[in-house]
Amino acid sequence: MSIVKEIDATVFSYYRNRSGNDFPENGQQPPPSPFIPENLTWILYLEDRRFEFLGTTSIFNHLERITFVNFVRLVPPYFVNSYLKGIGSFLALYMDRECNPEKNMQLQMLIPMKLDGGDYYYVKQTVFPKKKNRRLYALQLVNIPIKKYEKDFYKLEVLTSGMPDHLKTSYIKRRMAIHNLFSREQVRTISLIQEGLTSGEIAEKLNKTKAAAYKLNRRILEKISDCFEIEFDNVYQAVNFYMHCYEIR
Repeated sequence: MSIVKEIDATVFSYYRNRSGNDFPENGQQPPPSPFIPENLTWILYLEDRRFEFLGTTSIFNHLERITFVNFVRLVPPYFVNSYLKGIGSFLALYMDRECNPEKNMQLQMLIPMKLDGGDYYYVKQTVFPKKKNRRLYALQLVNIPIKKYEKDFYKLEVLTSGMPDHLKTSYIKRRMAIHNLFSREQVRTISLIQEGLTSGEIAEKLNKTKAAAYKLNRRILEKISDCFEIEFDNVYQAVNFYMHCYEIR
């Protein structure tokens, strides 16, 4: 599936299906973006799909006229699908009256983005829904480059009224996860790895030989390494990295 089709199936699909809903007047508007050097802020208009630069930059001027499709391409290719599903799932939650009656939610991520055509930067991205006359009309994406990316954890968090919302965060992370990446046995093994069990202890729990448990660990390590295009030192490091970004489903 092309990026354009993925965007249409995720970010815009929920808006298109629910755009007739009005929001309560008491929902808070997202705060104005403070002036921060290299504040790469865009607004994505959901009706006509315009993507407009609102930020301040002296280094990344070439990004000021970027389209939303090319903005998405700044994310590592292996993460594009998950990234779009994350924004789409957040939008679905935001537009659900029962899940978000106050309409006061933000999506915050720490992800790598290739801002200068070469190296990836570790970027704090916050997604603010924007509404006017009680109607959602845009998403404001505030991107703050923190440093050059160095195998840092991907992080995602939903904030409700400025506070971490673990239930909504879990919901989105489950929907971002790569479908059918792990077998049932591997999922069980991952849960044991998270508990800190050794290969011998995992073998005992799964009623397998230590060699079989080691093989399971090795396959999990390979899958996560391939997923993020990162070489991890061991399966424990790989699982820890994966679980910062996704939840197993």
